[in-house]
Amino acid sequence: MALEAAGLAVAEFDPAAGAVLLDSACCDQFGIERRSATLTQSQWLDLFEPSDRLILATAMGTELDDEATEHLLIQARRSAEGPIATLDASLRRLRGSNRLIIVLRDVTSELSQQEMRHQKLAAERANQAKTDFMAQVSHELRTPLNAILGFAQMMATDVNHPLHPAQRERLEVLLNSGGRLLGLIDQLLQIGRIEHRGKALERIPIAVRDAITHCVNELHPMAMERDISVELDIGTTARSAVLADSAALAQVLSNLVSNAIKYNRPGGRVRIRYREQLDGELTVDDTGPGMSDSELGHLFEPFNRLSATTSKVHGTGLGLVITRELVQAMGGRLEVWSEKGRGSRFRVHLPLAAESPASHHPANAEPVPSRWDTGERACVLYIEDDEVNALLMQQIFDTQPDWELIVETTGARGVDVAIHRLPAVILLDMNLPDMRGDEILKALKGHPATKGIPCVAVSADAMPEHVRRALDQGAHDYWTKPLDLRKTIGMLKKLLS
Repeated sequence: MALEAAGLAVAEFDPAAGAVLLDSACCDQFGIERRSATLTQSQWLDLFEPSDRLILATAMGTELDDEATEHLLIQARRSAEGPIATLDASLRRLRGSNRLIIVLRDVTSELSQQEMRHQKLAAERANQAKTDFMAQVSHELRTPLNAILGFAQMMATDVNHPLHPAQRERLEVLLNSGGRLLGLIDQLLQIGRIEHRGKALERIPIAVRDAITHCVNELHPMAMERDISVELDIGTTARSAVLADSAALAQVLSNLVSNAIKYNRPGGRVRIRYREQLDGELTVDDTGPGMSDSELGHLFEPFNRLSATTSKVHGTGLGLVITRELVQAMGGRLEVWSEKGRGSRFRVHLPLAAESPASHHPANAEPVPSRWDTGERACVLYIEDDEVNALLMQQIFDTQPDWELIVETTGARGVDVAIHRLPAVILLDMNLPDMRGDEILKALKGHPATKGIPCVAVSADAMPEHVRRALDQGAHDYWTKPLDLRKTIGMLKKLLS
């Protein structure tokens, strides 16, 4: 009874008689409708899968010591049409006898669960490997793009060496193509992040007004270039917050508003509206060509660009797919309305936050006095091991006569120079050969002389979790390569003011 309660079936093999005695649990295991049964050795072996019969027969014929136990994993069917069960068979000889006790335990469910765990672990490892690979590819592509787009921007804005119209036209093609490549890299990285983290995006209070304002400021040049007016109607409640992932919400807003600008008519309008009902409702309206019901049915198909045959707007057909995935991963939903010839409306619903948004920036110590506050040239330390990136930053600084740039190529040397020179700002590449970025931040924030100096991470690593980690570790800001020339100069002016 105890053996049955433990889920064990027992058979006793008598080599002299060539017979196998089955207990009731063993009979039940093989679909034999008796309390016990005696089978010939051949009948017994026929109960198992053909591939396992020789293995079991060999084990039953092996001379075992009294204390020895042999274990086998063999398979059998309860009936001819029944499912295959995997059995753990323990063979042990009765003390002082030639009889063999065979204890069977059905481990099918255990192995199935174990296999599922192994498959899940393998899938997680594969997803992590793919995410790491895409992050590495993104990093390796962003680094040369920083030079390509950076020096192209320098040429486009160089008043001392103006370009001929034909040269400027070629340069615009270069800048636009580089921008498209960067957008594709960002989208692929975002897809990898969604696949890896699934429905586990961070949900923290995010100020809606700040997120919308930042998005509109980012896309203002695009709207001006296309003669599109952008109207804001974010009400008086927009100082409150929604629960969202900061990077994901920024991506959602950027995708929706940039689409509304790109796929609009000349002189058209984009309206961004926010209201709070049961949840936060963020709506983006445009006066573009709109979509038919048939087109709406294919809107979220990857790589399906509905207007590709008639529109000159470049794209991959991934933006809205990513947008919907991100919204759902944040616990929200995305709604779409459109009418051919009248425009489209996209509405994002996100849960409201019960508390006010907190800053991502850590509470740093009060800034310490710097000798660059006395009217001398403002000194900035750039810790960067890539010569091309350092050269680009140096040329940016050459356009500003009141600025001075010091470049150090190792973390150890950078920390030492920072302590002795006390720059106004420190720009820090996060991937240096001798020290990790977090180690350098810890050293700078832990020293009395440099703990108050703003440290800005400058990196080709665009993974949002890495950005957040750097901010949590003391970085004042995080600039992702490739750098935008105007924004970089503007942010430096703000830091140095």
